Amino acid sequence: MNLHHLLVFHTIAKTGSITSSSKQLNISQPALSRELRVLENRFGVTLFERLPRGMRLTNSGKILPSTPTDFSRLLTPPSWQ
Repeated sequence: MNLHHLLVFHTIAKTGSITSSSKQLNISQPALSRELRVLENRFGVTLFERLPRGMRLTNSGKILPSTPTDFSRLLTPPSWQ
């Protein structure tokens, strides 16, 4: 997993659409779908429910931080005061 995978996750969660996310990230739809599959395989869970008109987070997907701020909190070491 890398930051690009997390950006893909965040963008799909925000837009609810592979098409909108691919346009926003300037990535082809097949490549974006592949990136999402890699992330899901890495975690061993389905992060999004594929619907006829978009994507919806599964319960597993809701556990992942959904904003860049949440991710930065995970990446920032705690301050020991």
